[in-house]
Amino acid sequence: MKRLFQYLFITLLFTVLAPFAHAENSPLVITDIGAIEGVNEHGVDHFYGIPYAKAPVHDLRFAPTVAADPFADTFKADSFCPVVPQSSFIVKRNGFRTGDNSLCLNIYRPKNAKKGDKLPVFVWIHGGAYMMGASNNPYYDGTAFAKDGVILVSINYRLHALGFYASKYTYQKYGTTGNWGHLDMIEALKWVRNHIDSFGGDPEKVTIGGESAGSMAVSSLILSPLTKGLFKRAILESGTILSYPFVSLYRSENSKSAFTNSASIATLFGAEDSEAGLEALRAIDPLLLSYNCGYDYDMVKNTFSFFKPYFDGVVLPKDPYRELKQEKRIDDSDNSQDNVEILIGYNTDEGSLFTDNINVLELKTAIKNTFGKNKAQSIAALYLKDKEPADDAFKEAGTYNADIMFNLGMKIFADAMSKNHKVYMYHFDYAPAEYKKSHRGVSHSSEIAYVFSTLPEGAQKDMKNVSDNMHQRFVNFIKTGDPNFNGKSMTPIRWPLYNERSPKVYKIDKLPYVENFKLKDRLDKLEDLLYSDYDND
Repeated sequence: MKRLFQYLFITLLFTVLAPFAHAENSPLVITDIGAIEGVNEHGVDHFYGIPYAKAPVHDLRFAPTVAADPFADTFKADSFCPVVPQSSFIVKRNGFRTGDNSLCLNIYRPKNAKKGDKLPVFVWIHGGAYMMGASNNPYYDGTAFAKDGVILVSINYRLHALGFYASKYTYQKYGTTGNWGHLDMIEALKWVRNHIDSFGGDPEKVTIGGESAGSMAVSSLILSPLTKGLFKRAILESGTILSYPFVSLYRSENSKSAFTNSASIATLFGAEDSEAGLEALRAIDPLLLSYNCGYDYDMVKNTFSFFKPYFDGVVLPKDPYRELKQEKRIDDSDNSQDNVEILIGYNTDEGSLFTDNINVLELKTAIKNTFGKNKAQSIAALYLKDKEPADDAFKEAGTYNADIMFNLGMKIFADAMSKNHKVYMYHFDYAPAEYKKSHRGVSHSSEIAYVFSTLPEGAQKDMKNVSDNMHQRFVNFIKTGDPNFNGKSMTPIRWPLYNERSPKVYKIDKLPYVENFKLKDRLDKLEDLLYSDYDND
């Protein structure tokens, strides 16, 4: 009988303690919308695939985002959700699957973080020209940030036509159009605002960040009237809302291309701009839709059919350039930009990734087809120096592409924002010797692995040192708003604030140092040329 009682006692004790032992191995978080159970990997807590919005199917396709329902049972956040249906290379990788239930987020936090810890939060928005990409790209693994006391949240959002289809009927029906992907991001930020404290995060210390289209999205969110109070800081890596052709330099071009390209895909499937046409588009397999929304930019002809966000005046300003140039608008107390601190930067060879072999005549033709013959000669003079028409112009075309795609918009953004906000600018100029000597150089997106400390195994010592420096500077900024200060001490090399009149930039290389913004003079001239008649746009 004694043994029986001992057995029953041990069984009862195990039954009572089992949930607590389970929680030790699998972190469990209780939120207002239900319990969420993650996994512990590499010494930090991971929560994968948490839905922040309902699946955008049926009447939610090509429509504003709707928040996800609360969980009826404990949500098992132990695997990534499907990625947004897309035709890109990413779906061919191991571990990637597409599906409708793709509007989700992932959380990486320090092990055993708890409610009340008030940890800083970094929300990451992936790039991919608004056409492709996913939050579960291995380069975006947030483990290093979590180990440094930052909660990293990475999100999916609708892409290509699913995310940026614009039509007059949807504008009439919803009061907005062409920014479904941006509305996804805003809904994800609302989720973070409402629930991140349960994971140990501080909703008052949220930094948003992204690269390429993700950076374009960050600048869009800064300017959006719908994001007030959702973040405190912003990191922009290579891109802004003024990044041609991915977004637009001009209001009129944006309106034309957003609606024309959307109408082309609708016509392809026989869908008119009407309720019946919208229902027809909603019935199309999203993967089939994505296969007709590829990246197809022809630089010389200046033709493209991919989708871009629309300056609708609701999610985005109708005129982002004028918005940035009008200082009083930036100071408006009702605007989401209040007190936002900014870290922004570019890579040395941003344009090389988008440039094929090209000669001087083709480059001149590209400039004329993009900006008109009246401006073409003056713009070409910024990039071509005494070359015969038959000469190779790959380097010059790469510089030109870098400027119109990324650098000019970033210069305009940094100049405008620095008048009323703390702005830090970097210049990423590091690559292993074999890459730096290649024609691609320090190309677009090459900094990401250094920011996230996701370098490949066997990375060279110099690579690791550069990564340690860049990652720590970003961590400092996320924690304190100052890349020089970690909360306790200052770094030995001071990264100065950016100022339009005295533009200082922190150069990230094997040996980091502060330099003048070397592109500033050329970009100032380019801005003057491109926007000289802007009032007539």
